[in-house]
Amino acid sequence: MSDADIPIEDKINALKGALRWREEVLALRAENKRLRALLDEAEGVEAENDRLREALKGLVGLVHLVRSRTDCPVEIKQVLTDHYRLDDAFAALAKEAGE
Repeated sequence: MSDADIPIEDKINALKGALRWREEVLALRAENKRLRALLDEAEGVEAENDRLREALKGLVGLVHLVRSRTDCPVEIKQVLTDHYRLDDAFAALAKEAGE
């Protein structure tokens, strides 16, 4: 069967089908691009969480250092322990780190 023997309606339908496939492929590419952008954003958030976690560890360590000083007044030690929940912060950081 030659190309000339194929009815024009069949050719038109075949072209329409090919166009639908092309549109679907383009839509999938756009969705893939959007998902990649979301993944990149999530990786950025994860990196920021790591930086914040390290900063928090440093801050908790600094508060612990101040609290542990022998020349630190008892009232200050009590405030740092009670109001800033230093022991809870250490436990939460250890739990998050899997220790």
